[in-house]
Amino acid sequence: MTSEELTQLATIHQQAIVRHEQEMADIRALIRLNQEQFRDQREFTQEQLNQLTAGLLELRHLVADYIQGRLRN
Repeated sequence: MTSEELTQLATIHQQAIVRHEQEMADIRALIRLNQEQFRDQREFTQEQLNQLTAGLLELRHLVADYIQGRLRN
């Protein structure tokens, strides 16, 4: 290979490396975004479960109070 061919090959190789690094940066950014969205969704779901649990406990107490009231009468 001539020095010109080697220079061209080195240039092509360097361009491939730059493109690869950019693609990897894009992939890492997408992974971070996905993780953030998953964490936000998980937190939202946990809050919904907490509210549902509190509502069920309240209903349980209301039913227990109702049954106790019926048994007394």
